[in-house]
Amino acid sequence: MGVFTRRCGRAAVLGAVLLLFLFPAAAPAFAQVGADFPIADGHFYSQANGQGGGGGQPGFAITDDSGVPFWSAFSRGGGVATFGYPISTRFLISSNTDQALQKGILQWDGNGVSVVNVLDVLHNAGLDGVLQSRFFTPPPADTAPDAGLAWPQVVARHQQFLANNPAIRAAYFSVADPIMLYGLPMSLPVPEGNGSVIVVRLQRAVLQQWTTAQPWAAAGQVTVANAGDIAKTTGLLPASALAPQAPPPPSPAVPYPVSATTSDNWSGYVAATDPTNGQPGAVSDVKASWTVPAVNCASTPNAAVGVWVGIDGVFSPTVEQTGTASNCLAGQASYYAWLEIYPSAARTSALPIQPGDAISAEVQYLGSQTFRITLNDNTSGQGFSVQRFSRGSRDSAEWVVEAPAIGDQIVPLANFGTVGLTGAMATINGVTGGVNDAAWTAAGIGMLDGNGQFRAIPSPLGADGSSFAVRWQRP
Repeated sequence: MGVFTRRCGRAAVLGAVLLLFLFPAAAPAFAQVGADFPIADGHFYSQANGQGGGGGQPGFAITDDSGVPFWSAFSRGGGVATFGYPISTRFLISSNTDQALQKGILQWDGNGVSVVNVLDVLHNAGLDGVLQSRFFTPPPADTAPDAGLAWPQVVARHQQFLANNPAIRAAYFSVADPIMLYGLPMSLPVPEGNGSVIVVRLQRAVLQQWTTAQPWAAAGQVTVANAGDIAKTTGLLPASALAPQAPPPPSPAVPYPVSATTSDNWSGYVAATDPTNGQPGAVSDVKASWTVPAVNCASTPNAAVGVWVGIDGVFSPTVEQTGTASNCLAGQASYYAWLEIYPSAARTSALPIQPGDAISAEVQYLGSQTFRITLNDNTSGQGFSVQRFSRGSRDSAEWVVEAPAIGDQIVPLANFGTVGLTGAMATINGVTGGVNDAAWTAAGIGMLDGNGQFRAIPSPLGADGSSFAVRWQRP
C-alpha cells in the first residue's frame, strides 16, 4: 500500500467538543494524489519545493537511476526523518554526483554514497564570515592537533569539545549515528548572536542552544540548523539544480511497502485488492469491535480521538464510516458516537457512550449506492442502524484511530493510551476475511506529525488476522 499525504496544519484549540465530527474528517489519500509518492527506483517529494508542497505540485525525485543508489542510501539511513526532504535534483561537484536534502548532501564517488561535510566545504570556499553573520556559526577550531592521531583518537578529541555543555552533547548523541549524520564537532560551544544562542559547528550541521525564548525554540532548547538548507542559502548549490521538477506520472507497477505507509491523522489498517489505485466496486462490508478508550485530559486538555470502521477514503474522495469519539475540552472528557458520509458533515448520535463500553460497528453496501451504517453499544444494549446514500467508489476498507479535523486543521491527538480492535473483517469481491486475508493486500498505517515523529502506532496483526491495537505516542 502507499505513503499517505502528510499535512502540517494543526488546530490550536478545540472550539467545542460537539463540533469535532460536525466538520469533515481529514481523510488521507494514497501517494499518487498526495505530496509524495513512489516512482520506479525511488520516490518523488513535493514538500520542499518552496510552494507549500501538495498533490500535483512540482518537487524533487530521489532515485537509484543510472546506477547511483541515492534512494537506497536515503532509505537505509532513515529516510525523511534522518535527511529531510530533497531540495535539489542531482548535480556535479568535482566530478562527483551530488544531491541536496534539507539536512545534508549525498555524494556518489563511483564506489559508494557518503554524506558531504558541508560546513567544511563552506569553510574551504571562504564563507565562514557568511556563516557567522547569517547562521551564528563560529569558524572551525584548529585541526593541527589531529595530526598523527588515529581516527578513533580524532573522534574522541573532537567529541570532547561538547563535554562542558550537557544539552548540546545530548542532542549530538541523540541520533543513532552522529558521525554519519553530523560528522565531527568542529568548535567548542561558543556564544553567538549577542549571547542569545550557544553554538557548536559540526562538519554537517550546526547545533544551537537558545539562551532566550525564541518563536521557534524555548529557552535552553537545542535546535539543528540543517546543512543542506544552509548550502542552498549560501549559494553553494547550482541554481539549475534547485528548480523543482514536474511530478512524474504515478506508475501502477510501483509497489507500496507496508513500512512506508504513514498518515498525518490516521493510524490502523487499510485493505484493498489493488495496492496502487484501488478496485472500484470491490468492497461491500467492513466491521470491527472495540472498547471506548478513556482519554487522559490531564496530559492532553484540548484534544480528540476517533475510532472507526469505514469504506473508501484512501484512493477516493469519499468515506462511509462510523465510530466513537473520545474528546478533551479544557481538561474535561466527553464521549459520543457518530457517523459520516464524507465529504458531507459528520453527525453525532444521541446514543449515550461511556469509556469502557464495548462497541460493534459495521458499514455495509446494500446496492444502488446505498449503505447501511450500524453501531451498537453492547454494554448498554443500545445502538443505531441507518441507511445513507453515497457515490462512494468502494475501493478500500479501513479500521482506523484518527486525530479528527476542523476544516483543514488537524486537532491534537487525545491521549487514549491503547485501544484494541477485534473482529476486524471485510468483504471484498465477495470474499469475507480478516484484515490480512489472502484475497487482498493490507497495510498498517503509522500516524506521523510534521516532524516525522509517530503520534500513534498500530501493532502487528494478531494470529487471527483480525485483531490489533493502536498505541498513543504524542499529541
